[in-house]
Amino acid sequence: MNKTKVAILLLLIIASAVRIFVIFNFDNKPGDSVSHVETAISILESPHYFHFDAGTSVLYDYSLAAILYFWRDPLFAPRFLNVIFGILIIIPFYFLVKMLFNERVAFYSNLILALYPLHTLQSGNTTSDIVYQFFFFSSLYYFFKFKQHKSSLGTLVLSAILFNIAALLRFESWTFIPLLSILLYKDGKKYSVLFLLLSLLLPSLWLYLCYHYTGDAFYSFTSSAKPAHAEILLRGVPYSKDIFGWIKVLSNNLGFTIVIFGLCGIIYAFFKKKSFQLALLFLLLFSLLTLNILLSRMWHNERYSIILGILILPYSMLFIERMAYFLRLKPVIVFLPFIILSLSEFKKISSSPRIYMPNIAITLPSEIKDIAVWLKKNVAPTDRIVLTSDPYDLFIPDIVIRSRISPQRVLKVYTPLNEPIFMTKERIMEYITTEKPRYLVLHSDNYLCNLFNIDMKQAKINQFGLIFELVYTKSIPDDLGCYNIYKIIYNN
Repeated sequence: MNKTKVAILLLLIIASAVRIFVIFNFDNKPGDSVSHVETAISILESPHYFHFDAGTSVLYDYSLAAILYFWRDPLFAPRFLNVIFGILIIIPFYFLVKMLFNERVAFYSNLILALYPLHTLQSGNTTSDIVYQFFFFSSLYYFFKFKQHKSSLGTLVLSAILFNIAALLRFESWTFIPLLSILLYKDGKKYSVLFLLLSLLLPSLWLYLCYHYTGDAFYSFTSSAKPAHAEILLRGVPYSKDIFGWIKVLSNNLGFTIVIFGLCGIIYAFFKKKSFQLALLFLLLFSLLTLNILLSRMWHNERYSIILGILILPYSMLFIERMAYFLRLKPVIVFLPFIILSLSEFKKISSSPRIYMPNIAITLPSEIKDIAVWLKKNVAPTDRIVLTSDPYDLFIPDIVIRSRISPQRVLKVYTPLNEPIFMTKERIMEYITTEKPRYLVLHSDNYLCNLFNIDMKQAKINQFGLIFELVYTKSIPDDLGCYNIYKIIYNN
């Protein structure tokens, strides 16, 4: 076994150990992550219905549905899919960095990636980010392989195919299409045009579907900005118009030393006009994210910084290597103290994840699990329920998935901030009178309490000719209110 294979095998073992530890010791992130699993279950329950949601990755939802088809464990199966891609990214990223830099930089960059705290935690969460990063860097590997080694045209086509997949997993990747096409221009105008056209195939189809279903071809880009702007106005998220905000996010989650050395490495690469291709992608994405911050279209969500962190890693290692040559030392003598320093920073980040990564929910409150267990034991397969959200819209998907209740048998009442069509009193009453749900799962801070003027301290409530009998209650810590479960008793 040659040196490269040994290095990759070692890195894969390290990456696997860390991510498997995460999946067994931390919960899937409440909110968006679990919502993807809920959507995947709905797809399986309605195989003849084409699921399309212009605001998220349909390809990712169908990927989760595929793994759930073979392994019907909604708590672990979807997360293992992400863990697999979180591990396998080592392979394309190693060969990409080796090709653009050298093998030493490739090994140490991937060692940091294998231990990257935010990447390891996100590998255990069911969002499309980790899968997207695998396909994106796989596409880049074949792209630069064609560009640097004048490989067969099939290599460029394969790069475009992989990029199309990445483009349907995370929409911001579309920004790279013109830049990558321009980078190919010197190799031949026909190659530049070919890559541009091939890379636009699935994005163009997506724009058509958005227009067909919503009337707005660019709905995917406009819809996410509206709730983000509302959250910013309500000061419910970490937000500032600091142009260096993403640098601070990177420093908090990747380590200050790595980020500073990485920026120095980028400056060095441009000065020497060598190995600067990934830096162009970094600067383009950094500018795009910063622009959206300045326009109040998004906030500093840590997981959006992961790809910036991966792109900056080789430049951090490059700068250390250059330092070693300048000091006339063997590179390993400089690399080892840096790795030890990085590991100490990683240990600090990982031991206090709520401080350094406040938007990553590490564990689900046990009280939410208790509520789901109660519903699993008491709700019959044919029963319907009305389930209301907490003020942050976090726990509804977790309760549905853990209770094993079919999503199609649940009326979910979110807060008005994120619900496109508000749940009016008339709409809810129509659902209750026609569908006759058996239980109402009511959160103390859900606007439904005020809508119906419900006193949650009462054990029995008489309203609208119905009796709501309190059968279970559970308080949620950290000032997250409480949930009451009422059995709805009908007169006939």
